[in-house]
Amino acid sequence: MTRILSRSEILGLFDKGQIPPNVAIVSIRNHNDDKRIRLDNVKNEMIVVRFDDLEFGEEKEGCVPSEHQVKRIKEFVGKNKEKNFWVHCNAGISRSSAVAVSIEFWKTGKAKKAVGILHPMIHFPNLRIVQIACSIVDDFSLLTEVELFQNKIVHQGFDNFNF
Repeated sequence: MTRILSRSEILGLFDKGQIPPNVAIVSIRNHNDDKRIRLDNVKNEMIVVRFDDLEFGEEKEGCVPSEHQVKRIKEFVGKNKEKNFWVHCNAGISRSSAVAVSIEFWKTGKAKKAVGILHPMIHFPNLRIVQIACSIVDDFSLLTEVELFQNKIVHQGFDNFNF
């Protein structure tokens, strides 16, 4: 199972001691956020990656997600494949949902099943991250499913989703 969280949600769970030992954490932070956070003291396996929430064409705005960073995440997933994954970024909307859906895809190989972890009223995955994740495994079915998910939200609203 892969869970998508905001920074405040995961810190709240950490403060309450509610992060189970069978959870590996992917901590996504802004490129210029070099502060340590309380979560850095967690005993769970954790990877920290730093990139901003940028899509294609926004390269001059900050630090874009790179293939190297996404490959590091995939390697981390491979080393911890028996664990559940909790993925957090600042808001828990775009970067974390893109990484989480990619993790589910890498683990199952099923794009539709991976997209099933997304909630249309909360998540809108960063397409740059999804595209990189797909290129690593040379399978773009996830990118297609995520684009369908996003188009359904944009063009049809929330009424066409089963909650």
